[in-house]
Amino acid sequence: MAGIARIKVVAVVCLAAGLVAGAAANQVIAAVFSQQFLNSGLIPLSESEQAVLALSMDDRKDQPAAKVLLQAFDRDGALVARRETTLEPGASTTLRVSGPWVRFHAEALEESLDLTARRAFVGSVHVINELTQTIRPSCSIDPFPGPPGR
Repeated sequence: MAGIARIKVVAVVCLAAGLVAGAAANQVIAAVFSQQFLNSGLIPLSESEQAVLALSMDDRKDQPAAKVLLQAFDRDGALVARRETTLEPGASTTLRVSGPWVRFHAEALEESLDLTARRAFVGSVHVINELTQTIRPSCSIDPFPGPPGR
């Protein structure tokens, strides 16, 4: 009987240790895979205009790259364009789309725990008239942190 009781105690201890380890692993995964988001408002475009989302990563050159996803949606929320790439520190990428209405979304996925405090993703949106080659600034693209942890 003492042997069975000892096995039950060991099983309960192993189960508790597994639950604690799983919770700790969840926290590490959430920290390693943090996300940052940037969004624009809805932009009206004429037939001769294209909207351009430019996204840059500001950080020291010796820091790791980040995966970024740029998306454009029409006024109904349908995806009209997307670009997925790896962005090195100091580098930029763009996504260009035609209208008549568009809004942008960008997200950056960090895969490192050791990032500098200056690391930032900066975006701008402008509209280019294809006929006159004039550029007009558009609404800002505003950053916000990723979803809260669980």
